Amino acid sequence: MIYPYDYYYLWAAGRVVLDEGNVYNEETLRASMLEIGWPPELAVWGFTHPPWTLWLYLPFSTFSFAVASGLWIGMQVLMLFFVARSFSRVLKRSFPSLNSLSLLQTTFALFVFPPVLKVLAYGQSSVVLLFGLAFFCERYLQGRWKSAGLFLSLTLLKPHHLIPFYVVFAVFEFRKKRYDVLLWLTIGFLLQVLLSAMIYPKGYALFFEYVPKLYQNSGVLPGAALAQLLEWKFSLSWSRPFLMITACLLGLAAEMKYRLSFEQLMIYIVPLSLLATPYSFLHGFVLLAFPFLVLMSQVQRRYGERWFILSLLGLALLGIGLITFIQYEFLAVLLPIGIATGVMLCACSLSNGLAKQ
Repeated sequence: MIYPYDYYYLWAAGRVVLDEGNVYNEETLRASMLEIGWPPELAVWGFTHPPWTLWLYLPFSTFSFAVASGLWIGMQVLMLFFVARSFSRVLKRSFPSLNSLSLLQTTFALFVFPPVLKVLAYGQSSVVLLFGLAFFCERYLQGRWKSAGLFLSLTLLKPHHLIPFYVVFAVFEFRKKRYDVLLWLTIGFLLQVLLSAMIYPKGYALFFEYVPKLYQNSGVLPGAALAQLLEWKFSLSWSRPFLMITACLLGLAAEMKYRLSFEQLMIYIVPLSLLATPYSFLHGFVLLAFPFLVLMSQVQRRYGERWFILSLLGLALLGIGLITFIQYEFLAVLLPIGIATGVMLCACSLSNGLAKQ
C-alpha cells in the first residue's frame, strides 16, 4: 500500500484537468499518477468524484505533488480541529446537563475515531464533508440559516452518503415552514457546479458517460457499505436501490410520526443514511462523528475517564487494523449500526437534550 493513497487520485485528477485531458479516462489518470510515483503494479480504479468537486482539488494540483500533499494534509488536520471545536459547542448547547466532554477530550476522541484515522492516512476528501456538516450543525442551532445551508452544500461533494438525510431534512424544514436553509443549500451547490464548469467545461458530459461504469465498479469493490457487502458477497444486485428507498421511507415515517428534533436527525438519520449508501469505505463513515461523540460523552459520564480512554484506544487499534488489513474493511459496516444502537440505548438519558425545537 502507498500513502496518501487517495490523494494520488485527487492530485492527478487536477493535473489532468490542467492539461485539458479526460479525467474520467482510467488510462489518462493512471499515466498522470505514474509520473508522481504510483506503483505500476497497483490498479487504478478511475476518478470516482463528480465534476462539481474539481474547484476543490484543482488549486492544489498547481503545486508539485510533494508540496500539494503536505498542504492538503495540513488543511485536513486544521479542519479537524475546527470540527472538534464546533461539535464541542453543539454538544454543550444540545445536551447541557448531560455532555461531559471537554474540548480536549472531544478533540482526542475525534482524532482516534477509525474513519478519521483513515482520512488522514489516505489523504481523503471526506474531511471536507465533515467540516461542512459540523459547521452546518452549529450554524443551524444558532439560527444562521444562510451560512448553515452553504456549509451543508459541502456535503454534496459526495451526495450519495446522505441522501435519506437530505430527504428527511427537507420534509423537516417544510414542516416548520422554513425554507432559507434549503435555498442556500441549493445556491451553494449551484456555485460549486458553475465554478467547476468554468474550470472544466467538458467535465459534465464526460462524467455522465462514465456513470454506468462507475456504478458497476462500485458494486464489485469490497468496500464498507452494506449494499457493497450484499452485492460483493451474495451477488444481490438489487440491494443498492432497495436499501436507499427503504432508508428514505423509514426516515420519512419516523419524521412524520414522531416529529423529530434536529438533534435526532443528526444522531439517527445520518447513521441510517450511511447504512444505506450505495458505496463507501471506512473513511466515508467520518460523517458519524457527531453521534459518535454523543455516545462517547455518555461513556465518559456513566463509566468515568478510565473507560472513556480505554474505549478510544480500543477503537484506535481497530482503526489501525482496518487500515492495515484492508481485506477486512467490510467490517466497518458495523460502525453506523453500532453507533446508532449505542445512542438509542442512551436515549432515556438523552431525552432532555432531544426535546423538540
